[in-house]
Amino acid sequence: MPHTLLIGGPDHTWRDLRKAHPDRPWLCLDPGDPDTGLLARVALRTDRGWLWRFYGALDPLRAPHSLLAAAAELLPEMGDDGFVRLFPWRRSPLARETALLVDRLVRPARILCADPDALSESGWTVGPEATEPNRGFPPVVVQAQRRAHWYALLDQSELREIPLADTVLLGARIGSGIRLPLSEVEGCGVRALWAERCGPTLYLVCKEGPDQDAILRATSVFECSRAQVVSPDQFEGLLCGLSRLNGDDFALGVLQSIDFASGVLRLWTDAVPPVSAPVVKLGGLRLGAKGVELGELKPWQV
Repeated sequence: MPHTLLIGGPDHTWRDLRKAHPDRPWLCLDPGDPDTGLLARVALRTDRGWLWRFYGALDPLRAPHSLLAAAAELLPEMGDDGFVRLFPWRRSPLARETALLVDRLVRPARILCADPDALSESGWTVGPEATEPNRGFPPVVVQAQRRAHWYALLDQSELREIPLADTVLLGARIGSGIRLPLSEVEGCGVRALWAERCGPTLYLVCKEGPDQDAILRATSVFECSRAQVVSPDQFEGLLCGLSRLNGDDFALGVLQSIDFASGVLRLWTDAVPPVSAPVVKLGGLRLGAKGVELGELKPWQV
């Protein structure tokens, strides 16, 4: 039987509906929803328990391609007659087109919406029906829920090291280009811990920002039109997901640091040792001590 798509606003919750149907599959496409207990993830409740894919942020439109990929992977696991909870509706071209792509993936039999007038009826599989979801908790309560979640993650985690040479980095600009010899970069007057050519961009990790003349020389030598200089401190506290080569995510982590000299990632993780992560997905959310959220980096900022 086809599924039901649920569309609400930032102040709505579908908590009572989910509890009223404990045996029906529930796919949550809102990574900021604390009710699932699986923040920064796309989560699916099945009769086998919760399945999830790492997203790495609370803003559902920070990386819509990741959100849609997770939905496409989890939908075949749903079975019949499930609910798909869309991210909180907002008026923007990106939100509308992402929501319509979700609609194409799900092909729902019904769309229940808190405010059907806010949606353009054209383009949806079926016409949205009005419904009245519950009002969510006040923001201060939601923030406290999220902080308790992150505190529990850190409390259950241990510090581990993962060799950079043994893992693939996803979700960030680092690792997406062609590595450059540091000696050649230093020959341009740039002292870098890491250097790549990512298309027209010269990507550099430097403790101290190089002067403009050195940057111009380096971009010329490596045939780039621009440079992006990142401080190693920007990686500290990043939420990350540990994944297998087949795409299955199996644990969360919080990056303590990247030691570029020794070539290791140091992170706090709840993964069961020994920890081997062929793929490490870097998120955008940064966490501080005791689970304090420090905000989200812009896409591809690091």
